[in-house]
Amino acid sequence: MKSRWNQALVVSNNIVHRTMLEFNLAKHGFVVTLAMNAKEAFLLAEKHHFGLVITDFQTPQGAGVDLARQLRFLGPYDETPLVLLADERDELDLDYVRNELWMLVIREPCNLTEVVEKIAAFYAPEQSAC
Repeated sequence: MKSRWNQALVVSNNIVHRTMLEFNLAKHGFVVTLAMNAKEAFLLAEKHHFGLVITDFQTPQGAGVDLARQLRFLGPYDETPLVLLADERDELDLDYVRNELWMLVIREPCNLTEVVEKIAAFYAPEQSAC
């Protein structure tokens, strides 16, 4: 049986972001599910509980902040780590995003490989050795 803690949901319509995040998360032991937009991600999250969610600020059919708000209202997601990738020009109410939604905000442009390494340092699922 798969643990929800090693399940990551990546929400981005940017193919480079999706590919980089999927590859680097998998290197750190995560099983990654990809979604192209916030609506698709929410439907996936209702059916399957993910242990980590990384979303772009803007996606087709919804913003990452709106997705986070919806997820926080679902019982299983009240303590799930949520990461928001936002362009440095995006206007955000950082107090609300950080204090009310408990989201880590990472400003772009950034090195996604380094972002995943930092997340994994605190949150990587345990890997068993043979």
